Amino acid sequence: MPESAEGTNREYGKVVKGRLKLKSGVRLKVGKDEKIKKRKSNRKRRASSPDKLDSIEQRKSDRRTRVEVLHEKISRERETKKLRAQASESHREKISRYNKHLASLSEHHDVPKVGNAGMG
Repeated sequence: MPESAEGTNREYGKVVKGRLKLKSGVRLKVGKDEKIKKRKSNRKRRASSPDKLDSIEQRKSDRRTRVEVLHEKISRERETKKLRAQASESHREKISRYNKHLASLSEHHDVPKVGNAGMG
């Protein structure tokens, strides 16, 4: 086994590591370094013009239709209205309202007695 391990080391010892370099000198892809430089330059431009940045980001982030925006607005209003109603009512008022509701139900909704368990 040690001989085969040494053999593989000898075979791959002359391998050149790194990017593939073409003879014409033309790069096929943009490298990571160049992408990072572009990002940094874009960030600098954005930092220099905050007014434009806000409007651009709003348009990019808000890709919803008018109906979706309206639906979200109405649902938020309904939720706040519901929360206000719940917050205005105390625990005692909630219990009394619930008891009134139970009293208004017919006997059909009562729990039936089954068997003679507990009937001393």
